[in-house]
Amino acid sequence: MSNMSYCRFHNTKLDFAVCAEVLQEMIDRETHEVLSRDELAAAQQLCGKAVRLVMALADHAGVDCGDLDKLERQMDDLVHDLNDQIQEDMETEEPEEGEETPTDMA
Repeated sequence: MSNMSYCRFHNTKLDFAVCAEVLQEMIDRETHEVLSRDELAAAQQLCGKAVRLVMALADHAGVDCGDLDKLERQMDDLVHDLNDQIQEDMETEEPEEGEETPTDMA
């Protein structure tokens, strides 16, 4: 169900905040959450749209975006690499006593 016009930005802002927090935790390596293939693709698309929106607003305001064009072109790889790093961290991390490892769960 799509957001109604009277609350679409409010609802999306709340959802975006959750997504931004997860990505920030990935950047800071404060999470063990590996994104599924579908979630990874959605995160890549969301980040790309966010960069394009900032670029469009900056262009409208006459502000030079500089390297944002380069960032947009690299967005898919950046998000994919973050996800791979979390996966690698999980695989090399020593499990605490009694904790299941990803191979135990398979």
